[in-house]
Amino acid sequence: MDKKKKIYEVNASSLVDLKAELFRKQQQFQQQRPSETPVVILAPQTAAKKPNTRKEKNPRVQQRAERDTQEDIEEEMTIEKAKAKLEAKAKLYERLEKGALPGKPE
Repeated sequence: MDKKKKIYEVNASSLVDLKAELFRKQQQFQQQRPSETPVVILAPQTAAKKPNTRKEKNPRVQQRAERDTQEDIEEEMTIEKAKAKLEAKAKLYERLEKGALPGKPE
């Protein structure tokens, strides 16, 4: 290793020393300034969230809603067809119970 390069060890006590020295320098700077308004050091503020200003709706959401309503309509039609077939089947069974033959009207 070069003799010119110094290795600094960083640990908790050195960080505390560094913060103390920074505080001393800030106090010294404030005392040397002319009597203006005092300088207040604040933590950085995070950016405020922007409100959603989108006036358009997502076209995919609209397409999905239309597809869902179409599927609901198709499902209702399927249920109605199944119900009609079951009613016809129930009538056929009633005629069979009475002794009528399938294919001949009563």
